[in-house]
Amino acid sequence: MDKHTIVEFTKSNLQDGAHIFYSFDTPEKYIENALLFIEKGIKEEERVIIIENARLFPLIQKKISSIIKLNDSDKIHRINNYDFYYSSGDFHPTSINKYFATIVSPYVENNIPIRTWAHVEWGDHQEIFRKIEEFETEAHINVSEKKSISVCAYESDRITPELKNSLMKSHGYYLTDNDINSTTP
Repeated sequence: MDKHTIVEFTKSNLQDGAHIFYSFDTPEKYIENALLFIEKGIKEEERVIIIENARLFPLIQKKISSIIKLNDSDKIHRINNYDFYYSSGDFHPTSINKYFATIVSPYVENNIPIRTWAHVEWGDHQEIFRKIEEFETEAHINVSEKKSISVCAYESDRITPELKNSLMKSHGYYLTDNDINSTTP
């Protein structure tokens, strides 16, 4: 994705919020897109919440320092995605959404705009796809109510065709490593 595309997209959709399903193929493009998302949020005076794994966040963090000023680093808040999605000991959609509400409530109460970038991962659970569908449906409602921009990133090789179809329905936009489109006609 070129910088102009993601910057123009987030600029044009900020007023109404945007819930974005991101299916990525390469970690390098994923990191590049995450950095563009973070940089745009900082420029827009937003708080950026990054929900990422312990393997990729250090790579993102290393590059963040080259794109933002040191005094802006307090606008970026990192949460380990395992701790986030398994805060109740299991991938439990209601618990995850309650946890998220406690994280964002200080910003919402003070009218501070936020954007989130969440890398969704799971172990090998039989019922995980149903739980992801439930979580994303609730998240879509929350994103719309808060008028925020939220990216939910999934590794493309872990997504079944059925899950992809479900994620397309619970997000307003579909992002790949190189393109972004509306999921509605």
